[in-house]
Amino acid sequence: MLKSFLILVLLSVSGLANNVLNRADSLYLRRDYRAALDHYKTIAAKDRYLQDDFSLNFKLGICYLSNAEYEKAHQIFSNLRTAHSVLPEYLDYHLFLTALKNENVSRINSIGTRFLRNYNKHYLADSLRYYLAEFQFARNNYSAAANYYTHLVKKRSFKRFKSYFSKQIALCRYNLNRRPEAYRQMYQIIKKYKNSEDALEVLQYLEGDSDLADKYFFTIADVYLAHGYYTLLRSKLENYIRYCTDENLKEKARFYLLQMYYYKNEYQKALYGLKNLKETLRNKLLEPRVLIMIARCYLYLDKKDQAAIAYIDYAEQYPRRRLADDAIWKAAWIYEEQGNLKGALKQYNRIIKHWTRSAYYRESKFRIGITYYRLGWLTEAEKIFREIVARDWSKFHNHRGTYWLAKTYAISGKQQEATNLYVRLGGHVFETYYATRSYLLHREQVDSLYQISTFLRTAENPIRENTQSIGSLLAQFQDVILIKEILGEDYAYKELARKRLYAATLPEWIALAEIYKRLGAYNRAYRIYDYIDKTYFNQFIALEKPFILKEAYPLYFDDLVINYSDLRNVNHNLVMAVIRAESAYDQNAHSWADAYGLMQIIPRTADEIARELHLDIDLPENLLDPETNINLGTYYLTKLLKRFDNRITYALAAYNAGPHRVEKWRFISPEEEEDLFVENIEFNQTRNYVRKVLLNFWIYEILSQYN
Repeated sequence: MLKSFLILVLLSVSGLANNVLNRADSLYLRRDYRAALDHYKTIAAKDRYLQDDFSLNFKLGICYLSNAEYEKAHQIFSNLRTAHSVLPEYLDYHLFLTALKNENVSRINSIGTRFLRNYNKHYLADSLRYYLAEFQFARNNYSAAANYYTHLVKKRSFKRFKSYFSKQIALCRYNLNRRPEAYRQMYQIIKKYKNSEDALEVLQYLEGDSDLADKYFFTIADVYLAHGYYTLLRSKLENYIRYCTDENLKEKARFYLLQMYYYKNEYQKALYGLKNLKETLRNKLLEPRVLIMIARCYLYLDKKDQAAIAYIDYAEQYPRRRLADDAIWKAAWIYEEQGNLKGALKQYNRIIKHWTRSAYYRESKFRIGITYYRLGWLTEAEKIFREIVARDWSKFHNHRGTYWLAKTYAISGKQQEATNLYVRLGGHVFETYYATRSYLLHREQVDSLYQISTFLRTAENPIRENTQSIGSLLAQFQDVILIKEILGEDYAYKELARKRLYAATLPEWIALAEIYKRLGAYNRAYRIYDYIDKTYFNQFIALEKPFILKEAYPLYFDDLVINYSDLRNVNHNLVMAVIRAESAYDQNAHSWADAYGLMQIIPRTADEIARELHLDIDLPENLLDPETNINLGTYYLTKLLKRFDNRITYALAAYNAGPHRVEKWRFISPEEEEDLFVENIEFNQTRNYVRKVLLNFWIYEILSQYN
């Protein structure tokens, strides 16, 4: 009886301890370090089994560090470093952070030196160098700071800070009285990074020297233009024109004044001045820039005929300039918008004839065929599409040419030839947009010929044969799991990125991908399986490896996707298709266009949606939360579908390029044919995006029938 009672008491105490620990961990994850600290201290004091626990004590140290109790944090990290062999580099790093926060100079130098000596190639080393650089700079130790900044400026992982590090190096040299070097560095900053705050900061040094201000005047003007400092720039330009004696430079200053009007969206003023400048221009180096800006002004003023003529005029006068083929391409699209197909055709043929190495060459060849098709000149269209198919171009171009050749046959009355091409192309289902569309158009015939449904149902999965090794390899990744528990996902993913270097065999790669999944690093798992496909299964066609399709088109975040798709009444496979195209399942994705999260939403759009949904969210941080992102993204996608009468292609184009552009594109080809709308999307990036998402959507739809 007494024994049973003691067991019950022990279980009760253990349960209470677990409850306190769970509560402490919950507070810790929310970064409520003050409350978490109190709970951890209680556990450490009462539970002798946890007093020496590595994880609990590391968390205690971080709580002390976050609450500015630096000596206690230092003591805990030091004790762990002595008593355990686990995560020594992370303990040393936090010992360094503790010393840095406490401004303990001797510890900063000794721990920092030791870390860089022992872990020079560890990813934390560069983070530590950054802190050391800032610390030394603040203490006027410019030589030491410059050495650290010089190391960091070369690192790809710090690429987005390159302008800042360059500026700091320049300031170090300036303060070390190495002025010529400093000024050269500052000039490179305003030239390469004119849009940055760092460029603005170094201007004061360059403009403080009258000779340098005069020497770099127009590069400095570019910085003011980039930052919209128009009033100040106008004053400087007018003053420059007043006192400059070089007529060519005066004309250049006048051109900058006109650029200022252009950037202020005062296109009529800019156009008037540019046309006058063109008539009296002596500086022939400026002429191409003047001509191209005249064309752009016409375009923004919606004077399409004059814009097209101006673009063509530019290309004819300067055929070897970098923008010549681009100008002809813009003229062709202006004619397309106006319904002047013959005018567009002439420009596409001009690109084919004069710019054979142009990035627009292949697309121009295709657009000649599509224009013939729209004009009803089917014999000519057939000839062009046959040429494209015969070219030794990519699979994409081959499938695209084949698909449109089949369409041309179909409206020419050659139904059997068209069907044969569609069915043959459909045998390459999953490989390209055009092949998969052909499969969906003639599914029964393709299935009967290629037995695709049978393959999807019965194909063996060689990946499963290799999963036995996952258990044996898991032990190598226990430290990653521990890092995630203590320091969070970012540290764990970076540690995994280091371990990726040691995966050498198929079983190891599979193990690595599966561990990424368990850590919730779905983007990394997806990319590893893509690597596995290309490295180990590249000799198989898509139909022979449906097991890869499961990993290429996974159902990550499916609970959230299904929940909000059902709420918005939108196809959940379409939402998955958008996520795959936008972020490749990376919840932390942040693009150059300032779009965030799984469905790549920009803060401005998110703010509008949040107001409509009466949500109070912090932007942009909350956009990295999967649930918030999918909630907003599905709402926006549904809104676009409603606006465009549930036409998926229109909604996807609007999701990528904005609904105002789709309103323009939908009238370029007034036919109701979806294929023509896709091909007539003006921007190559948006055209590719729509095809990519539609391909994803179709494959998800097909696979869902056999999953």
